[in-house]
Amino acid sequence: MNTSKLSSAELDRHAARLTEEGYTIIPEVLSGADLDKARRAIDETLEAEAATALKYGLQNENLLMCYNAQGKHPHFPGMLTEHPEPLLVARRVLGEDMFAHNLAIRKPLPTGKKDWTKLGGYLHADWHHFTVNPFIGGRHYPLAVQSVWCISEFTRQNGATYVWPRSHLSLEVPPEQPQTLPEGWIRAEALVGPGIQRRLQAVSAAGQGPHDGGGAAHLGLGSRGPAQYPLPGNDAGANRSPHARGEGRPQHRGFLTAVSSIP
Repeated sequence: MNTSKLSSAELDRHAARLTEEGYTIIPEVLSGADLDKARRAIDETLEAEAATALKYGLQNENLLMCYNAQGKHPHFPGMLTEHPEPLLVARRVLGEDMFAHNLAIRKPLPTGKKDWTKLGGYLHADWHHFTVNPFIGGRHYPLAVQSVWCISEFTRQNGATYVWPRSHLSLEVPPEQPQTLPEGWIRAEALVGPGIQRRLQAVSAAGQGPHDGGGAAHLGLGSRGPAQYPLPGNDAGANRSPHARGEGRPQHRGFLTAVSSIP
């Protein structure tokens, strides 16, 4: 794993904010050169699976989506270890044995319209059957963190995500289609390059606005180790081809597989 550009004290502060507020924004995770590489990899991946994605509704006139990108392009497995700040913050919250659940691509298009097929458009708490429901009536317990890698700017004008600070502590599942948004939201605005981290229990909704179509958000989900609470549905290692798993560096194989040690 590469050395963090942030000090241990700065990483601790981000972890504390993630724990207390439910989100944090880590600046300058990716350089200009890193962003160019990420954009090329994103576009190549989306183009390669366009026919299948259109058939199953993952790509449409408003939004291009891809799941399990860690097995679809050689650039992606190393992103979290070569730019480790989001991973190091998440480990402070979830524990040393956390692993990657999924790496996804979300690329809004210039229409300015929101995708309403539940790909983040509705008011929601991610994986609430897993992250919220089991704890209703008891104590909140952090199970997973989402990292959004800002390949383009997140602004109010182009649809920056709505986040409800401290909502992860409420142990409530929000209504998906309220007539008006609940009070207390902020817009997670960020310049190109940062990482936005959010607890999956925290309530959020995608914003709406025209996008230049040239950028994208690269999303990573980290879960607590499988010996504690395995996130249902998939894990990032299992959804890579045997060839891709064999080619990966040891540190990538450790993080992208549900094993008990991460370098």
